Amino acid sequence: MQHHLLVSTRSTVLYLATASAVCCVTVAAVAQYPPAVVAVVIGLVLWFVAIKRTEPLSVILLVASLMLMRPTWYGNGATPLGVPLAVAAAFFAASADHREGRLVPSWRDRPRPVLAALCCLAAFQGWYLVLPILHGTYPADFVLRSVTYVLVSVTAAAIVLREPLRARFIARAVVWICGAIAASFGATLLLWAVSGPESHEILRMQLPGGISGANGYAEGNDGQPLYLPWTLTNGATSAFGGITMPRLVGFMREPGLMAPMFIWAIYVAGRLKMRNTRLLQLLLFLGLLGCQSTAGFAIWVVLAVCTSVIGDAPQKKNFRVTRQFLGMALLIGGVWLAIFAPVWGLKAKEEINPGSISDRTTTAVTGITQIDQHFWGAAPQGLENVGINLLSETHRIGGPGLLLALAAYFVPILVARRKSDAAKLIVPLAVTALVAQPVSGAPTWWILVLVAGALDDREHDRVPDETSAAEVDHAGTAGVVRLELTDPERSRAGLNF
Repeated sequence: MQHHLLVSTRSTVLYLATASAVCCVTVAAVAQYPPAVVAVVIGLVLWFVAIKRTEPLSVILLVASLMLMRPTWYGNGATPLGVPLAVAAAFFAASADHREGRLVPSWRDRPRPVLAALCCLAAFQGWYLVLPILHGTYPADFVLRSVTYVLVSVTAAAIVLREPLRARFIARAVVWICGAIAASFGATLLLWAVSGPESHEILRMQLPGGISGANGYAEGNDGQPLYLPWTLTNGATSAFGGITMPRLVGFMREPGLMAPMFIWAIYVAGRLKMRNTRLLQLLLFLGLLGCQSTAGFAIWVVLAVCTSVIGDAPQKKNFRVTRQFLGMALLIGGVWLAIFAPVWGLKAKEEINPGSISDRTTTAVTGITQIDQHFWGAAPQGLENVGINLLSETHRIGGPGLLLALAAYFVPILVARRKSDAAKLIVPLAVTALVAQPVSGAPTWWILVLVAGALDDREHDRVPDETSAAEVDHAGTAGVVRLELTDPERSRAGLNF
């Protein structure tokens, strides 16, 4: 009992420290004081090194780097800061492993999806290095910088994620951050219901290192509003008889990127059996709805039907056939809902912002049809919005680039021991990249794929999760004895958490 109380206390401290670090970095970045960001990071490093707690420091630094690299809100300007944080996280993780005497896992014991994702991603990013030589699609300096950011940060993350417990803490931290954002969105809705729409605005935030203009906005646009308690939005929409709802951005660059993050967090919460899983998933679903993303909503509807009904059929043949027919009916209904649902459906999006859909579909069709003419890719001549998603980017990267990108997403699923669990986490990211968002050079996006793969480990069932601590206590420390038999140093050190 004492062991689990100690682990629970250390877990709580880690969550609080992670949240504090993220909040400090966010506040400093909002105030546009880069020296304050550096001061906070240096202070955390010195504090943890002084007390020899390098392992939780590696988790905190990697989570902080995830919040600072593309495609997050600060990623366009802060990626050069996030990459060194990821490298520092790898250094402290490796030093902790060395100090605790943990051997580097063998190829057989490593999570296979992580290795598969690393190899395929390295090949995909390497293809970008070839493109300036083939047809000069991208400037060589831009490609080299982007590829370096991705490969260095992802490799550093893989070093941190090689310890299963660290991977689970990082996954939980991201889930709780998403949950906090969803809770803030719910609080904003209540404040709007009481005080009126668009009330309790704190400030207007400019996108650092923006895409268009110095601040990322057209002339005359004073930024995106941040509402109490901490809800960053991208405007507001009116629906359901005049009810005004803010469009949630979260910590991503835009709502279309935040929506798959909520889907990812929903399934991670179920995978790790976190405390109050259903309540947490309901809160995350509220955040998903708050993004008002058509692609995100459609992905969730189809994935939810496929995983809950079709994929988990009973063993008895008659029930299995019946349930599969029911699943197909629900799938058809889900597709109908994804098309015709108000606010979130495809038809509603065509009425609210028709350019968002037409730009993506036109360039995607053009990119695919150009494969037979320019299999190795070509410099687009007079085409707009090339690269708005992976299918449209095919015009530049050609057939090999598209195949390598698909391999980076789907090969980890194919080699996973729990293929359905891996698919739940990776498919939302893959589909979003294919049809909706440009994330090929986004380090945070690829690290999330690695985190999903790292959860497919052999140690998962042997490490007590949040909901099983009471069961292990009732069994009379059987779980602790098993951990001590398999890894004495790890059990005695408690992973320094």
